[in-house]
Amino acid sequence: MLQLSYLNKVMSITSKTVDIYHYSDVHGFHQPYPFTGNGPIGGAAGRRATLREWGRKPEDPLVGLGDGFYGSIAVNESRGESAILEGNQLGYLFELLGNHDFRHGLEGLRRLRSLSDHDFLSNFIPVLGTDVPWKFQSSAVVNGVRVAFLPLTVPDPNVLPELNRRHVRVVDPFETTDALLPKLLKQSDAVVGVTHLPEETALRLAAKFPQFSAILNGHPHRVLMDHVNNVLVAQVGGYGQRVGKLTLSFDENNRCIGAKEQIRDVTAKVSKNDRRAMKELRPWVALEEQQWRKIVGHTHFELKGNGGRTTVFGECLADAVRESSKADFAFIPSSSVRRRIDKGAISEAHLHYTVSEEREIVIVRVSLNSIAPLLERLWSTDQLIPSGIKYNYDPSLRGGRRIRFSHHGRSISWTKKYAIALLRKPDVPFSLEGVSYVSTNMTTRDAFRSYVSTHTPLKRSTSDNRVQFRF
Repeated sequence: MLQLSYLNKVMSITSKTVDIYHYSDVHGFHQPYPFTGNGPIGGAAGRRATLREWGRKPEDPLVGLGDGFYGSIAVNESRGESAILEGNQLGYLFELLGNHDFRHGLEGLRRLRSLSDHDFLSNFIPVLGTDVPWKFQSSAVVNGVRVAFLPLTVPDPNVLPELNRRHVRVVDPFETTDALLPKLLKQSDAVVGVTHLPEETALRLAAKFPQFSAILNGHPHRVLMDHVNNVLVAQVGGYGQRVGKLTLSFDENNRCIGAKEQIRDVTAKVSKNDRRAMKELRPWVALEEQQWRKIVGHTHFELKGNGGRTTVFGECLADAVRESSKADFAFIPSSSVRRRIDKGAISEAHLHYTVSEEREIVIVRVSLNSIAPLLERLWSTDQLIPSGIKYNYDPSLRGGRRIRFSHHGRSISWTKKYAIALLRKPDVPFSLEGVSYVSTNMTTRDAFRSYVSTHTPLKRSTSDNRVQFRF
């Protein structure tokens, strides 16, 4: 069992303490997360057992740090409701809204709030009197100490396509903190930042605002315990596999004199009472288990996930996109592959969790001369994986001339127009500005399902080296 702890201040004589429990980025995984590779960790009953084993008292705040309402089959099919049921049962003080939670839109979030026993928090500001289902701060009084919570969510509008920005203004976290932190400090004995931000942004926030007693951050799916400018910054990672416990210490004047963070893996022994408490989740969990049993094909080798670069899995998915769309060539971002699939059966659940469903397959009729700038632009961030063609990238050449295509070992016309399959995210500007496209009414998941069914078992275990880096 992993257990980590960190103390950011040398404590003087402590008069009282406040314990704040937290986890983040559960993404609706009410069962143990299935992709750890080192045994089952997590699950709703497991989180309840861990909190019980740790000695959480009813007055101890439990907070969610975002992205609880979207991700798993169960939470997507229930439109977020299963996550609300878990939070109600465990007794959340509040749930911070993360970027993925806004996929439900304002109406969806209003519906979820009506089902919830706890508040939602965000720093996004309503426009023109819009009624939003979240608050802009929260507080708890424990042992006579008032702790305030300041919510901050990642401001990048590109990851919030479902948010209607005519009704809500996405606010920079530093702007929010400048405006609200002084007021909260006057009203409370300590202020904790509850954030859903890139790790680097959370650390910069601590550096600029040493008045925080601690910052609890979600969004990056990795563990972090650090301090900047004497402010403790903690992350417990993703998928509800770990629970964090922040302990704030106060002197006799209710002045915060220390902050300690502990993190535990969710591996506590689950009791019958733990399972019974989560009985309302059973219909959604059963639906998810059904998807794991529905087999669409098999693979004779491990399909490895993406790392921002081409993989065999990515090449298979690119082939699936080209085959299903009947295009001459296809190009897909490497991020279209999210996780690995082990050797053996491929189920509907694998398709859900490993292949991005957000990408619609579209056809454009353009020359390779029009595609090359896109390949250059995305080379270092989300490399495009080709099908039906190969390309070389040479950084020593001048911008606009770094891509060279080949087809069956031969050069190919740059000016002839081809039917090329690309992927499009809904509500996001198309990659090729000014170019019209035709929808195939299929997603990458649809294409891969058909490909696996047709070619089962998948046998190719080595890359075709379709993308090469040359000087």
